[in-house]
Amino acid sequence: MFKRALLHIGFEKTGSTSVQVFLTDNIARLRALGYFVPRSLVREDGFCNHTRLVAYALADHKLDDDLRLHHGVTNAAQLAAFRETTTANLAEEAAAATGCGFMLLSNEHLSSRVTEAAELANLQALLATVCEQVTIFVYLRNQADLLQSAYNEAIKVGFHNIDLIPDFANKATGGWVERRYFEYGSTLALWAETFGQENIMVRLFEPDGLLFGDVVQDLLFRIHVDPSRFTAFPRANEGLDASAQHFLKQLNGSLAHLAANDAARIRERVIDILMQERRGTGRKLTASDAAAFVAQFEDENESVRRRWFPDRPTLFRTRDDIAAEVDPPCDDSFRIMTLLLEALL
Repeated sequence: MFKRALLHIGFEKTGSTSVQVFLTDNIARLRALGYFVPRSLVREDGFCNHTRLVAYALADHKLDDDLRLHHGVTNAAQLAAFRETTTANLAEEAAAATGCGFMLLSNEHLSSRVTEAAELANLQALLATVCEQVTIFVYLRNQADLLQSAYNEAIKVGFHNIDLIPDFANKATGGWVERRYFEYGSTLALWAETFGQENIMVRLFEPDGLLFGDVVQDLLFRIHVDPSRFTAFPRANEGLDASAQHFLKQLNGSLAHLAANDAARIRERVIDILMQERRGTGRKLTASDAAAFVAQFEDENESVRRRWFPDRPTLFRTRDDIAAEVDPPCDDSFRIMTLLLEALL
């Protein structure tokens, strides 16, 4: 039985992939320090993103969730068997983790998909089989920054008929992201009800809010691991520049008639090439649009500030670095096409 589970839940687009790359690369070294990273809960490829936690916790009727489908769960019988196997495998791993006082886990979809009290109760029950206590670690990002990063990710996975600023009521162009994705106060309140506010460690994903400006080192410090024991701190899942985004968005539209697997294969190859030459922060909101978007969540942010950051005047710092462009024309298309052809031929 571990003294405590240390559970990192995102939010999405706050460096979670970098955390998981670090866990994957350092699983043995962390275990030597007394921090056990379970393999039975990760993806089949061994990457330390504990997706089985989400598949286990979701309500019984959510059988169409892609993480459940990924783990072969499509009906009630398979779900029951999956939960039984997950519990047994975790117990077996925990029993063999002698000398470890802590279990370290990470999955960003816990904050965005596990949205009901009963689902959190499922998660809590699973962790209680091997841990005495649970501490939740969560990172929050200014909603305007989160939106820009999420837009980049949406294009990288195939969306094309979408707007940077979503109309949450319009499923055709705004349905690529849900409003609750940005509602930090409601999400954290639900987690606090289940695990206790004293066990929810909230950090701000801002340059001045992270140790050394790095989420991996910040998380290590928060769990009482000295970051200086390690030398490499990865930065994964970086974005494309605005012109490359625009190009890929148009390509996604052209690939829409293909079978999903064929389109994904082509898109992934193109992204690999673009990421070699066209990394960047992507499209930017204007200052006024950014302020208007964040203002929609003023009450949510204020509830977080009052509970976890009472000494701050506002939850997030005032933004003064928003670009003055919304959708720059893709005047770089010819150079991007040349780059792709040179790489492919």
